Amino acid sequence: MMREHAWHQRYPFNEQKQIYQNLVDLHLITESWIKSEDSIGMSYRIPPFEDSPLEDQWPEEFLVHVFNKVWGAQASFLAKNINSLQSFRSSCFKLGVECAQRRWPLQTKAGQQSLVSIYHSLFNSPLSGFPYRLGFLPRRLTAQEVQIELHACPHQLPLLPEVGKVADPLCDLHGEWIKGFVIALNSGIQFEQVAHQTKNSKTNQRCIQIWHLNHENKENKE
Repeated sequence: MMREHAWHQRYPFNEQKQIYQNLVDLHLITESWIKSEDSIGMSYRIPPFEDSPLEDQWPEEFLVHVFNKVWGAQASFLAKNINSLQSFRSSCFKLGVECAQRRWPLQTKAGQQSLVSIYHSLFNSPLSGFPYRLGFLPRRLTAQEVQIELHACPHQLPLLPEVGKVADPLCDLHGEWIKGFVIALNSGIQFEQVAHQTKNSKTNQRCIQIWHLNHENKENKE
C-alpha cells in the first residue's frame, strides 16, 4: 500500500474513524456487485470497527489490513466478473449519489451547488485518498469548469498487484461513482473522464476528470 506517512504513525481518534468509514463505504461498491451477480455464499467481510484492538492508540496495522482487504476484494471480484461492467457502472453511480446524500444531506437537498464547492466536498468521500495522500489535484478550478488529476485512483496502487490487473476498468467504475456523487450535488453538470495515465507514464500525468456546467445551467447562472 502506497502511503506518504510512516506505517507506525498514529492518527487522532476521529481521523481513525474517518479512515475506517471511508473503507466501509468503498466496500459497499463490492457488496453491490456481489448482490447484482447473485453470488450466493461469496462474501468479502471486513473486520468491524468495534472488534478492532483499540487501546490507548489505534494500531495502524489494523487500518492497513482493512485497506488491503477492501481494495483486494474489489479488484478480485471485478476480475472474475469483467463482463458485468455495465451493471457495475450503474450500481457505482447509484452509490455515489447515496454517499453524497448521506454525507452532505443539506447540500444535496438544496442542489445546484457550485463546482468549486463540489470539488471540496469530494474530500469527504471514500475516494479522497485520506489520509495517505491528496486524492484530487486541481488543474483548473473555476465557476464554469473543474479539471482534476486523480492521485488516489487504482493506477496509483502498484503494491497491490490484483488492483493493477484491472486498473483501467476499476478506475472507470470509480469515475462513475464520482459522477453520481457530483451530480447529486448539482444535476446540471456534465462529466467526462480523460484517458488513463499510469504513475510510470512518461508524461507523469494522472487520470483526469473534467466537469463543466451545461449550456442551460450556465444561462440560469447568468
